[in-house]
Amino acid sequence: MKQCPNGHIYDEKTHSSCPYCVNDGTTGTRPLGDSAFPKTMPLNSAPADDPAFPKTMPLGSAPAGSAPAPDPNFPKTLPVGAPSGSGAPGGYGNYGGYSDKMSKTVALNPLDKNNGAEHTGDGTAAPRRNTSVDPVCGWLVAVDGEMAGMSFPVHSERNAIGRGREFDIDLSFDSAVSSKGDAVLIFDGVSKKFFITPGSGRNNVRVNDAVLLSPTELKDYDRIKIGVTTYVFRSFCGEQFMY
Repeated sequence: MKQCPNGHIYDEKTHSSCPYCVNDGTTGTRPLGDSAFPKTMPLNSAPADDPAFPKTMPLGSAPAGSAPAPDPNFPKTLPVGAPSGSGAPGGYGNYGGYSDKMSKTVALNPLDKNNGAEHTGDGTAAPRRNTSVDPVCGWLVAVDGEMAGMSFPVHSERNAIGRGREFDIDLSFDSAVSSKGDAVLIFDGVSKKFFITPGSGRNNVRVNDAVLLSPTELKDYDRIKIGVTTYVFRSFCGEQFMY
């Protein structure tokens, strides 16, 4: 090791002259502890502002008296389904502005371009029927017992009647009703008539006090006894009205 006239210690095998000194005799790289050497600053200290020192800018802010110039090459997020083209509103430049090829969310059970209308034979548009709706065609209304006044809708085709959630007309409140099904109530849209036929259970069903033994046509205000409860039948569809 060697010491230069200024007191710096250096490795003479690595350096031919003192690396801390320059030709004019002033100090170049300053050794640790030199009072003129800049040091790190303790946390939360308040230095005098240095106008030449670059600072980060808060998000969305602009230098005093000016606005930041937009960068046309900076990628931006795109609104869903926005139109394509560099001239689109928003100034997205080379990043396509908006993209008409962008994936979009789709509404559940979307309607077609004619807003849910379907064309009739004469070329006019008629509202499309919601196929998730099972139209009501009639009712059974309890007229005695603890559920007197409660109605049970009857739909098209076959309506199984029994005790359990698997039945179209669930009479679980009546423990005398069979869990295998006591009857089936049918609306035939071709003949526009209602029928009732025995089910798979062992219980007797009565229509106007007569035991139900075979398919029987129902008329308005017929009385049907299932379990310990009596019901009155009322039609909605038929000769007077059809969906």
